[in-house]
Amino acid sequence: MKKFFVLALLLLTAACSRLDVGVRFADTYMMYETDRFFDLTSAQDKELKPDVKALVADVRREDFPKIADFLEKVSGSLKSKNPDRARLDLWFQEARELLRVSIARLEPLALKVADFADEKQEKHFAGTFRKETEKLRDKYSTPEKALRQDRKRVERWLDFFALDLNREQEKGLKEFLSEHPTPVELQTRSREKFLGEFLATPKAERPAWIRRFHQNPDRFRTEESERARLRREEAVKDYLVKLWASLSDKQRGEALKMLDKKIADLRRLSL
Repeated sequence: MKKFFVLALLLLTAACSRLDVGVRFADTYMMYETDRFFDLTSAQDKELKPDVKALVADVRREDFPKIADFLEKVSGSLKSKNPDRARLDLWFQEARELLRVSIARLEPLALKVADFADEKQEKHFAGTFRKETEKLRDKYSTPEKALRQDRKRVERWLDFFALDLNREQEKGLKEFLSEHPTPVELQTRSREKFLGEFLATPKAERPAWIRRFHQNPDRFRTEESERARLRREEAVKDYLVKLWASLSDKQRGEALKMLDKKIADLRRLSL
């Protein structure tokens, strides 16, 4: 569940090349994904729409200004000096906290969906969730596929910063992705753990389970998956420090110009 809600609220907005488009379709996307996973009745769809619209409005009103403040601090720092590991550690920590706050806003909606979902819808959710897990596993089933998928994810952020890498930078990126692939098999085990715990929890105890999830989504990772995530995060930080140091003045200028535009867009789209 966290996947499509977070995509709707964050990737579709903060990482979108056109923030206004992301905001415009965020509630539609969330309703589409909720229906895809739970096969909503028309009455349920009608009941949820106002809640989803209110949720998107809360994110725009409460979270967008905070994200803009955070990015403005990052932009100001990058304009004065190259980032080091200590600074990256701090930025990652702050970004995770912003994400945690946004995820917590989803709790009332998740509670409502869990409350009205019947046994048939629960089976539909489990089946769709398992299919998505298998799709993820298949996308990373070979080293070549994994490299392509990781490259696609990186390209979204290159587009975000309007970065056009030169030959040496492209070589460094490929080496990094080859040496530090996304630990998808471990991620799929965490997804299986999440689904198993959800289905094993009696309906009367689901509200408490959902609240625990929104307080700390990472608790549903397997220990091995969490260790792998942390190792890769450390490698990403080291790579970003090296990448920024390798950028030309023109590349840095374009990246900072685009970042400042995103900050302005976030403030404009805040309610």
